[in-house]
Amino acid sequence: VRAKSQHYDLLSAIQQLAFAIGPGCVEVLKVPAHVSRGCYENDLERWLIAGNESADRLAKSVNAARPAAVWSLWSAFADQLALCSEQASIARSHILAVSKFWNEAAAHDRPAVPQVSRPQRQARVQPEPHLTVPATLELTGQSFRRFFGLDLFRRVSAWFSSIRASDRPLQWISFHQLFISFLFRFGGV
Repeated sequence: VRAKSQHYDLLSAIQQLAFAIGPGCVEVLKVPAHVSRGCYENDLERWLIAGNESADRLAKSVNAARPAAVWSLWSAFADQLALCSEQASIARSHILAVSKFWNEAAAHDRPAVPQVSRPQRQARVQPEPHLTVPATLELTGQSFRRFFGLDLFRRVSAWFSSIRASDRPLQWISFHQLFISFLFRFGGV
């Protein structure tokens, strides 16, 4: 019995009873529903049809004996089920319509709207870089070693001698570029 099959609860109870009785002792047969007693070909079919009629009468009597609260609850459930089914149908129709719209829109090759670039205007005032170097900035080997330690002094000395070409004149390089060059060659500080 599959878990999502119709009448799973009833069929699983029958299956448990059949296992409890033992294999080969129980046979489950499908009974034709709403068939008159005269439409049988053998005793087994007559017995099945009579049993089905008895089960139908018993089910009707049980339903008739239920209190009114059960039927009002069942009626409210049926109304909610109908409303949810109707809303689900509307939502499904909307989803299908949107899907159809996008599939049709994708099928047509619409030309893309050209992007117009805005003209760039020149700034009224062009910024000029200013470098203010104090005249008293003097860092000799001894003061550098004293301020920053021997290890960093050795690394900076090795780096500085590796980037300076003695046959060419010195050029101005920003401190930022020098720092990046140092980090690239010798790692972090």
